[in-house]
Amino acid sequence: MSNEEQPLDSPTPTGASSARSVPRPRRGRGRRATASRKSSARTAANWVLGIAILQLVIGTFFGFQNAEVANEGLEALSAYDAAEVLTLEGESHTVAEWREMIERERVQGFAIPIGLAVAFFALYFWARKSALPALITALCLFVGAHALEAVADPKTLARGLIIKVLFLAAMGRGIKGALEERAMEQQEALANGGRRAELDE
Repeated sequence: MSNEEQPLDSPTPTGASSARSVPRPRRGRGRRATASRKSSARTAANWVLGIAILQLVIGTFFGFQNAEVANEGLEALSAYDAAEVLTLEGESHTVAEWREMIERERVQGFAIPIGLAVAFFALYFWARKSALPALITALCLFVGAHALEAVADPKTLARGLIIKVLFLAAMGRGIKGALEERAMEQQEALANGGRRAELDE
């Protein structure tokens, strides 16, 4: 037997062993969820842009149609004296009053749809910076405008029904994603604030 001392195995640091034994949290799933939430908000914003374009195109088209009808009405009224009273569809007004109403409707035929289009364009750009409030505002504006239109003419509820349903579904997913994203940002802010407080101590 040799009198030489056998070298002892160097002890493994406890920290290194535990570090290897503890699995690191996987961040891939969280990143995918975040990307999915942001994608839903972007898709909803694009729907807002699409509604703005449709509103502008279709509103302008119907505006010109209403203008033609208004011109025909004004031409028919040109044969009467301004003070003469006419009864149309159960309503009696002077010819001058009828002319004012026709002119007002002609202006509204352009102003209302184009005004809505401008509002949706603005909401689209707002949604790119702050999705949640912009999408909620767009949803309220869309529902409110069509509700008022339905009160005036219930037949309009069935007009563009597929687009309405798809828009509402996109808004629902976008708002849900934006809410979840805001909740995650708040949790991260609280966690970062707690870490700073521990470091300050």
